[in-house]
Amino acid sequence: MTSTDAVQAVAGLTRPGGALDLGRDRARLLVRMFHLLMRGRPVTCAESLDAIAEIGLAPATAGTAARPLDRTQRRR
Repeated sequence: MTSTDAVQAVAGLTRPGGALDLGRDRARLLVRMFHLLMRGRPVTCAESLDAIAEIGLAPATAGTAARPLDRTQRRR
């Protein structure tokens, strides 16, 4: 693989509508959840709700943004 191939692959992933185009709300929520998870323990529902409020998302918007990221939802 050349650097040109890598650049093209990244461009395809990050283009609007690409696999890594999370959108503003989902990206902010994902980063915030990573910060909470870096503490080394599970994130409680209350902590999640606090984080959602801190970044200024409406709970319904956050639920829509988090659903694809929530592994417990995928099991149901």
